[in-house]
Amino acid sequence: MVSKQQQIIVSYVDPESIKQRKSDDEAWLAAKMEERGFDPLHKLGLLWAIHRRDTHAEDNSTAFNRISKDALEVGGPLLEAYGAAQVAKVNRLKNLTKVNSIDTPYGAAIQSSTKSAQEARVIVENGGSLYRIGTLGKSHAAEAQFWALENPLENPQAFSKKYGIPIENIENADFIEIGTLNKGNNFITRPAPAAPGSATNSGGGIEVVTPSGAVELQSFHVIKKK
Repeated sequence: MVSKQQQIIVSYVDPESIKQRKSDDEAWLAAKMEERGFDPLHKLGLLWAIHRRDTHAEDNSTAFNRISKDALEVGGPLLEAYGAAQVAKVNRLKNLTKVNSIDTPYGAAIQSSTKSAQEARVIVENGGSLYRIGTLGKSHAAEAQFWALENPLENPQAFSKKYGIPIENIENADFIEIGTLNKGNNFITRPAPAAPGSATNSGGGIEVVTPSGAVELQSFHVIKKK
């Protein structure tokens, strides 16, 4: 006498049965996912139920109910960690979609998708220092919107070329300020465009653009001229 499990195993040898079972599985999975919407943990549990089903000669629903009750006691922590990571990834993508531009007096500054710009986002989000230089009485201070991740005084010539700033603007600057982004504020990172009067083929260094007043100053120094 052939057992129920043996019958299922035998049926899998038949190509038509395999095709039908795959179609049934896909329909069952789609229906279950529709009940709860996007949920990576739930989907992983459903796929595990399908995988384990034949071992216990069960249908999909019975298998899922069983692993939800006992097998998840072993695999639960791993599944939860995986599910949480996937949800966090989706939420991050949603946030980037919602906050992909910052209004400035020169138009909207758009978030860049380049690797360098995305790496710069991580630095800013983790409290990286933001730098600006300017001229007292002419330049914005804490309310400024355009910042760099590099100290302009370490190599003024290279900074001028990289960020598209006329070298005389750096040489005539009489203050430097350093700050960090206030938590909860939006920002974008992008290759800096060349400013009028800057050297040919300059710009491209990653700048950080924030709403006005979004940066908390850590220090402000007057530059002493020799």
